Amino acid sequence: MLNALKTTLLHWKRQVVINRERWTIKKQSEFFEVLADLLDAGFSLKQALTTTTRLFSTGKLDIQKIEAELSHGEAFSTGIKPYISKSSYYQIMISEKYGGLNKSINQLGKLMAVRVKQKKQLKQLLQYPIILMGLLIVLYIGIQQFILPEINYSQLGTTSNSGIKVIIVKSIIGLFSSLLIGYGIKIIIRVSRQTTMNRHVWYCQIPVVGKIYKDYCHYYLTFNLGLLLSSGLNLNKICDYLNQFDQESLLYQLGRQLTQHFEKGGNTKQMIDKNPLFPKELTIFLEKGNTLEVMSQELLIFSELTYRKFESSVEKMMVYVQPIAFIIVAACIVGLYLAILLPMYQTMEEIK
Repeated sequence: MLNALKTTLLHWKRQVVINRERWTIKKQSEFFEVLADLLDAGFSLKQALTTTTRLFSTGKLDIQKIEAELSHGEAFSTGIKPYISKSSYYQIMISEKYGGLNKSINQLGKLMAVRVKQKKQLKQLLQYPIILMGLLIVLYIGIQQFILPEINYSQLGTTSNSGIKVIIVKSIIGLFSSLLIGYGIKIIIRVSRQTTMNRHVWYCQIPVVGKIYKDYCHYYLTFNLGLLLSSGLNLNKICDYLNQFDQESLLYQLGRQLTQHFEKGGNTKQMIDKNPLFPKELTIFLEKGNTLEVMSQELLIFSELTYRKFESSVEKMMVYVQPIAFIIVAACIVGLYLAILLPMYQTMEEIK
C-alpha cells in the first residue's frame, strides 16, 4: 500500500513537471482560434505562426520555437507537442499527416473556448457558496474553541452520560472519516495504476459526469477515425498506424486492442459493443458498405453532432452545480446548529 502510494506520488510529480511547460487552456484557446482564422483566410501555416507572434505578448517565445522547428523541417505537431495535451497532439498529428489540419485546429479552438467558458461559469456559480463555506468553517472553529468548552465545563458537576455520548459520536464520525479517506486513497492508487484505456473507461462509468465524458470520447475517436479514413486507410492499416504511437496514449491502446481482437477472429461489432469508448452508432457506419470517403464524411458529421451533444450536456450539468453547493452548505449549517444545541439541550435536561 505504501509503495503504491509512493509510486502514485512520483507519477504525479512527473506530471507536474510536464504540465509546467504546457499552456493554459485559455492560452491554447486563443492560439488555436487565431491560427484557425488565419489559415481560413488563406495564410500558410508558417505565415500564420509569424502573424500570431505579433498578436500575442505572452507565449511569444514558445511560438517562435514552433516556427524554428518548422524551418528545420519538423512537423507542426512536433513543435507544439510540449505545450498541449497528449490527446490534442495526436489529433493535430493525424490531421497534419492525412489532411484536415485547418478543421482540426478549428475544432480544438472551439473545444478550448468551451472549456474556458465552463471554468469561468463554474467559478461564478461557486463563488457565493465558497464564501459561505468559509464563514461556516470560521464559525465552526469558534464554536469548537469557545462555546463547546464552556458547555463541557458546565457539565462537569452533572452526570457523565452526555459526555460519554459526545465521545461515542465523535469516535463514530472519526472512524467514518478515516474509512472514507482510506477508501479514497485506495481508489486513487488503483486508478493511477490502470492502463490509459481502462482509466478512460472508468471515467465513463462515474455517475453524472461519466455520460458527459463518454460523449467527449465519442467525439474525439470518431473525429480522428474520420480523418484517417479520409486518407484512404482501412481499419487494419489504421490499427497498424496507431500501433506506432506512444504506448501510454489512448489511441495506441485502442489500436492495440483492435489488432488483438481481429487476430482472434473477432468482428468490429463485438469490439464496439463491449467498449464504452466507442459509440454504438459506429457499427452502422462501418457495416453500411460505403466507400472510405463517404464513411469518413459521415463520421466527421457524426463527430460534430456528438460534440454539440457534449456541449449541451455540460451546459445542463452547470445548472445543477449551484443548487447542489447550497444543499451542502445547508447541511453544514444544520450540523453546526446541532453541534451547539444538542449539548445545551442535554445540559438543560440534566439540570432539571
